[in-house]
Amino acid sequence: MWSVAAVQLKCEIDGCTETWSVASPAKMKASMAEHRKQFHPGWVQPAPKPMSPYRLDYSRRARSF
Repeated sequence: MWSVAAVQLKCEIDGCTETWSVASPAKMKASMAEHRKQFHPGWVQPAPKPMSPYRLDYSRRARSF
């Protein structure tokens, strides 16, 4: 009935250029975590960037409609 396309992943941590595919989008996060654990054990996820003033304003306007 429904078929889910395989997803191609690419690692770009510290210049790593490894690519691989997973059977479904649901497996992306676990596959990426496994790759980081195996090949980049000391990697620490960077802190998220703060939202720009424009995006903050846009979010406020979107809620007021």
